[in-house]
Amino acid sequence: MNNRTKLWLALTMVGITGGLVGIVLTELLHFVQHHAYGYALDGGHQSFREGVEAAAPLRRFYALLSCGVAAGGGWWLLKRYGKPLVGIKASLAKPLAGLPFAATVSHALLQIVTVGLGSPLGREVAPREMTAAFASLWVRRLGLDEDGARLLIACASGAGLAAVYNVPLAATLFILETMLGVWTRQAVTAALFCSVLATAVSRMGLGDM
Repeated sequence: MNNRTKLWLALTMVGITGGLVGIVLTELLHFVQHHAYGYALDGGHQSFREGVEAAAPLRRFYALLSCGVAAGGGWWLLKRYGKPLVGIKASLAKPLAGLPFAATVSHALLQIVTVGLGSPLGREVAPREMTAAFASLWVRRLGLDEDGARLLIACASGAGLAAVYNVPLAATLFILETMLGVWTRQAVTAALFCSVLATAVSRMGLGDM
């Protein structure tokens, strides 16, 4: 298998994975929100703001207390026992080293759980990190070169973003402008391909959000 074939196989896997990560993390977020604040448990539709406002004051207190415990304890354990985290942008400088898989996935899950409990962190980083962590696995397994690895990890980051926010074009621009800083034909094609594929997969599970 030549390098070009390996790269496009990896990009396809990244697009699909980005969509699946978007589905899993979105469903996890909703599960935590609904059970922490006790709303829409019968399957009905209610926004997070409405659910929190309707929850009893003591329930809101315990949810935020749990958020603090999860955040403080979780990040302490991660720093104490996990491998040092590597930011996605930093990983592009040494793409063949990649991101530590277990630590990065744990970090992403911890973010989603705490956001669901009421943390103001935002949910956009977690799917980017988790998809990039999977991309790092394929960099090593497929034996991509440095340029291919850099492109794959950058596209993975954008694919995760596209999947959770249903924004394939914005994610494409994010990959090209923020992550890579280049507009070559290969970069544009790869970024658009991964973002659109991730969005399409995510829509299968979540609908047109």
